[in-house]
Amino acid sequence: MHIDQIRTFLEVVATGNFRKAAENLNVTQSTVSARIRALESELGRALFERGRRADAGRRASAPARRIDAPAVAEGQGRRRPA
Repeated sequence: MHIDQIRTFLEVVATGNFRKAAENLNVTQSTVSARIRALESELGRALFERGRRADAGRRASAPARRIDAPAVAEGQGRRRPA
């Protein structure tokens, strides 16, 4: 599991869709999709139903935020366009 996958997951949860998450992360929508697919594969379950959030995604967002928190504290947090 990579920090980019976790941050991408959190951004999708926050924005509610892959396109907005991609814009906020300054990556392509296909990159967001690939990161989420890789994370889902690693976890062995779907985190999102395409078209709407899956319950698994909502339940997993709190633990993912705890994983991301140390990186944010170290100045490696999400960077949004100005």
